[in-house]
Amino acid sequence: MKKAIGILTFILAISCLLSITAFAIDHSGVDYNDVISEERYDRIYNEANYKNEFEPGAVVIYFKKGITEDMNFIELLPEVKIAEIKNTIMVNGRVMVHAGLEEKTRESVLEAIDVLKVTDIVYFAEPNYRIIIDDPNPEIVTGDMNFDARLTNEDIVIMARVIVGSEALRPLQNMFGDANGDGLITNVDLVAAARALVGA
Repeated sequence: MKKAIGILTFILAISCLLSITAFAIDHSGVDYNDVISEERYDRIYNEANYKNEFEPGAVVIYFKKGITEDMNFIELLPEVKIAEIKNTIMVNGRVMVHAGLEEKTRESVLEAIDVLKVTDIVYFAEPNYRIIIDDPNPEIVTGDMNFDARLTNEDIVIMARVIVGSEALRPLQNMFGDANGDGLITNVDLVAAARALVGA
């Protein structure tokens, strides 16, 4: 009898294990080495950023390479209370989503970011400083530092001020202004934006 119970227990354990793995979300294509630099990490998650105005109850999540637009992002992040995905775009080969949280408060945003910044499929996450992300998907213009969906002289001036340190860089500006994808705003990005502006 004990042997039969042992065999049944073993079979039950195996069937549970198989059912769990059968429904597990496939992360096999994720590039886990796709990480931001320490300097950029410190800048993005600096507590001083959170004093700026941002959308309560929404977070911008930038996934690591290998996560695709057709995935169910709410299922990918069960530890975060996401009510809806408001918007999905591709930026520098990575998926960025504008996610609405169940709780519409500033505190819920900061709690979600605390979880997301240690989640292995997330490149980085931050509040929605832009406040409004147009639906359907906005057109991302590389070098657009003031988020007006076009490249102008004002964007070039903002980028130059950031490079010399006379203007603080918001994380989303870093993402939109980073033409070469190295995680920083440098003279290389400034030249690329200036060339794009004049059509060179």
